[in-house]
Amino acid sequence: MSPSAFTDESGKLDAEAVMRYLRRSRHANDLVAVRRPQAPALAKSMTKCVGLLDQWVTLSSRIAVAESGTDPDSVRGWGVTESSPARHIRASVEVSVAAFVASHSPSSTTWLDTNPDRNPWDWGLDFLQRSHFTIVDHLLAVAILLKDKTTVRSAVTAARSALEASARMVYILEESADEREKLRRVLNLRVEEMKESSNSRAGAGENADDEADIQEQIAFALELGYTLKHAYKPGRHFPPVFVDKDAVESEYSTAKIIDKVLPDVGRDMWRTVSAVAHSRRAPLFFPADFILPSQLRPTDRAKSIAWVTLPSILSTRAAYSLLGDFTGWDGGGWTDMLDALARHWAVAAGLRDNEIRQSLGLDI
Repeated sequence: MSPSAFTDESGKLDAEAVMRYLRRSRHANDLVAVRRPQAPALAKSMTKCVGLLDQWVTLSSRIAVAESGTDPDSVRGWGVTESSPARHIRASVEVSVAAFVASHSPSSTTWLDTNPDRNPWDWGLDFLQRSHFTIVDHLLAVAILLKDKTTVRSAVTAARSALEASARMVYILEESADEREKLRRVLNLRVEEMKESSNSRAGAGENADDEADIQEQIAFALELGYTLKHAYKPGRHFPPVFVDKDAVESEYSTAKIIDKVLPDVGRDMWRTVSAVAHSRRAPLFFPADFILPSQLRPTDRAKSIAWVTLPSILSTRAAYSLLGDFTGWDGGGWTDMLDALARHWAVAAGLRDNEIRQSLGLDI
């Protein structure tokens, strides 16, 4: 609207015109807000879609296990189809594991032939499975907190956990990474986890076994032709990092992966939810930061939560698309389901407000 609309004939500010415009604008915004999906509808769609996603993963895994001739109730980890990329990479790595054990005679129980999880790609599937549990639990938590009608930031923190877990899933399964690169990433995640265990016991002087395991992990990686980015120093808190001359990325970075999944906005959205989780001012617009708690209306609350949860839904969609291809599971239907969920939450986040305004014939 032109500034002249707020001035009188003498060019002075017309306070009454300004107040009339503000009242009209507030009324128009209210009309738009009530036409967005609200908390009950958002909670329902999230609960239904995420529940179906979890059922799809569970049933797909059990079917794959049963087709291999094993009782699904006797298997802890995920099952993958015989023709899947996951099965192929596991078989090729098993050859390397056997050669390493024969030549190095490692002392860690990790490498015992009686250990059903000694293959590094069993570790990879374990990372993916735990990421799945994190995504499902925290997206369902967002739905539960929406029903609470009072909380905002706890829902944002739950959405952040789902975003980071789905980003890690994308990192492991990224299409641009070949089998060798995928294995390198899994080895880095594994040794990072081992170093965390060592650090937690270092103060009590009980981390000798952890450090011995790490040294054997390093030996295995070097045997495969990877190199260390820096010389590993057991006395320091940092894990070894394995690099490869053809590596797409030298190190895991949540921000980088989220940027790939959500170009241009991913990193800023992740920083926003991280800021909320750590009680900092959000660098990107977070509506609840600009409204007094006593004045945060249900429509404002639903929009705030939808706005910061939408990236988690989009990242989850990308992650499970890769997961279905990698494991050989049939996931054609659930991708459409997650697309529909993303569209529903996008409307709630205010991304279709202009369309709503047009449908209502509003000019402000």
